[in-house]
Amino acid sequence: MLDALPRAELDALTAHLRPVSIPPKKLVIELGEPVQILYFPVSGMVSHVSSMEDGSSVETATFGNEGVVGLPEGLNPNARPSARSIGQVHAESLALDADIFRKLMVQSDTLPSLVYGYLSLLFNLVGQHASCNRLHSATQRLARWLLMTGDQVGRDQFDLTHEFMGQMLGARRATVTESAQELQALGLIGYSRGRISILDRPRLTEAACECYGLVRECFEDLYTTYRQASRL
Repeated sequence: MLDALPRAELDALTAHLRPVSIPPKKLVIELGEPVQILYFPVSGMVSHVSSMEDGSSVETATFGNEGVVGLPEGLNPNARPSARSIGQVHAESLALDADIFRKLMVQSDTLPSLVYGYLSLLFNLVGQHASCNRLHSATQRLARWLLMTGDQVGRDQFDLTHEFMGQMLGARRATVTESAQELQALGLIGYSRGRISILDRPRLTEAACECYGLVRECFEDLYTTYRQASRL
């Protein structure tokens, strides 16, 4: 998102950014608490996780280098998030105070339309995510999610626990294990001691559901449009 801003707006925003690390399992957005800081991940990934009364939880969205953690609630000081945002793959991020972000939204020309374009896309992708969980197999969804994770963290090797993968799939640990073993047996991924390596990205893409290509194309279209406009 930052790369898609015109230089003058990027410089105005960069002056207020500070680097922070978000390790796995670190809570960055709490359920029901006002969002005081927004995070722009540079590498790594943060998960948006919804929890049920019985203690079970499921991932409803992910945020990597394409997005912002803390939206849309960060736009309104009176809004409260309905889920938690938790570090999943170790993330280096840029933090911005929410009150400064809201001021920049008023002062900037491109930032508001870029943010609202991102939020519209995110809303649609959450719906796509729900459909994917209902209609596609666990193995297809795991392949799709691993590819998205690789894109978001900027590398094809990363650490993930079965717990987090279960939240991602909305599935039991045994189901996650079976799906990971299937992909590993095909030579598409390597998995050992919590570390996953994507070994054959083209074939893993073939094994994934169509949701991966759809999601990737949507983000590329959004940011390409703004990058081209900023160069005019």
